[in-house]
Amino acid sequence: MRMSGDVKENRNYHRYGYKTRIWLLQSEGAEPVPMTTVNVSAGGLLIETDKKIPLDASVKLSIEYPFYDGRVTAMGKVVRVSEGDYGGSSVRYGIQLLAVEGVTEEQLSRFLHSILS
Repeated sequence: MRMSGDVKENRNYHRYGYKTRIWLLQSEGAEPVPMTTVNVSAGGLLIETDKKIPLDASVKLSIEYPFYDGRVTAMGKVVRVSEGDYGGSSVRYGIQLLAVEGVTEEQLSRFLHSILS
């Protein structure tokens, strides 16, 4: 397995195992690229996809959360790339969330805590 990025544990938020469909929003007019979350936190996401995304790339994501009618848009940065035995040509990416539009931090926190309930 090859990892890129800072492998030191630098987490400020608890991670929750949660699989849901998200989309990478590319340039205007381009089709969104579907991806899957592996886990989520208030500060980021671990996603899995066949799409190659460079380390340190800025990304715009569209995320479906069950507590929100519609999709949440988030801006993030790829902070970790992990290629391993995840099935097929899938790669896992650690995404640090920089900005989230459409929900408050309190709503997001309530949702994350509800996953454990």
